[in-house]
Amino acid sequence: MNIGSIVVTGLFGVAILGAAANLPSRALTEKDYERLVARSDDVEKHGESFSGAARWLIEAGICSEYDLRQNGGWIKSRTHDSQPIYFTYCSGSSLADRVYFDAETLEFYGRARGYGDAVRLAG
Repeated sequence: MNIGSIVVTGLFGVAILGAAANLPSRALTEKDYERLVARSDDVEKHGESFSGAARWLIEAGICSEYDLRQNGGWIKSRTHDSQPIYFTYCSGSSLADRVYFDAETLEFYGRARGYGDAVRLAG
């Protein structure tokens, strides 16, 4: 193999990777959303709300499927221990990246504040 072959092969490999990166991601099903939040705290009580919240956050571009998978879904907020408020991280792991969700009122707090019409937002 000569250097010319390596360059051509290398460029071809880059072209294939570039094309794959531009492919649209497959649409998530309801089962996919359920799997994304399956390890959430209190999932047996709020699973449907958690799935819906995950769907909304992903469709609004606030969170990614990777974020929810990495975090294991929704985590019970100890700061709001007496209320059904949960959080997850979107696009990072700092406090500023937290999105809070009230599983009963369906309100979002934190990074999700002010996004979308499909859900009531914290005032």
